[in-house]
Amino acid sequence: MRKIFSLLKTIYYYLKSSYKIWKVRRLQEDDLVYTTKTNVQIGVYPGKKPESPYDFIVKFREPGKRERTPAHVHLIVEMYVKHAHNPSLMQIPAQN
Repeated sequence: MRKIFSLLKTIYYYLKSSYKIWKVRRLQEDDLVYTTKTNVQIGVYPGKKPESPYDFIVKFREPGKRERTPAHVHLIVEMYVKHAHNPSLMQIPAQN
């Protein structure tokens, strides 16, 4: 009886840890939208809201720092939606 309980417990923790690893890997699949001249990367991740299949999370990473959510995220959301709808709207003209 103890061996069966131990086996079930082992399987439970194996499945639980596998699910956590899968969840983390899913969040790491990002769409790098833009990299600035100072190498700040703006990325988009799949969101977690079950109500909308189009939910996404915007984050940025400065060189040598951790990834963060911007304070004024609505500006970046607008840029991302414009880029997804019509990429030519987001082309930055070359500066001489």
